[in-house]
Amino acid sequence: KYSKLEFFKPDLEKFPCLRLAYQAAKVGGTLPCFMNAANEVFVEQFLSGKIRWIDIGKKLETLMEAHRVAPQESLDMLFEVDREARSLATTA
Repeated sequence: KYSKLEFFKPDLEKFPCLRLAYQAAKVGGTLPCFMNAANEVFVEQFLSGKIRWIDIGKKLETLMEAHRVAPQESLDMLFEVDREARSLATTA
């Protein structure tokens, strides 16, 4: 059994996807939705052997930098952002 839990500040250089998630949350708007959808595609590509683990963060950052962030105006808008991110991630 563990008698004590210790929590440490995460190393955002070691965990680039966590850094990107913090960034998406800070920026807000459509970026968190976009990031999540693209990340799901990249993780699936990794699990099927199409990309390396280390490529996920690099590809995700590239797509996030190109995304034009907009305010969240409707659920339909988020569905469209999700579709766009998945499409871009599939061909990235």
